[in-house]
Amino acid sequence: MLAERFEMNFDYMNRVIASLTGYPIFAYLNILRINHAKQLIATTDLKFTEVAYLVGINDRYYFSKLFRKMTGLSPTEYYKEARSRHAKREDA
Repeated sequence: MLAERFEMNFDYMNRVIASLTGYPIFAYLNILRINHAKQLIATTDLKFTEVAYLVGINDRYYFSKLFRKMTGLSPTEYYKEARSRHAKREDA
């Protein structure tokens, strides 16, 4: 779909993206997705299933697995940690 959208050969596009970002397209896309998910988890009360959907991942189990792989924390652990940091800032 990306190759069609930009009217490019996918392998070429993948090499260009990798040279610019240091990551192949799908790895970079997952980085963007998880960073957006972290922001949503830290700043909203959305359910994790909703967060997953909003960042483009339709399987909540895959989302949790990918989130843990990329952050070292489950979405729940990240939520608790982010809320704890936020509460400490408000107390200061």
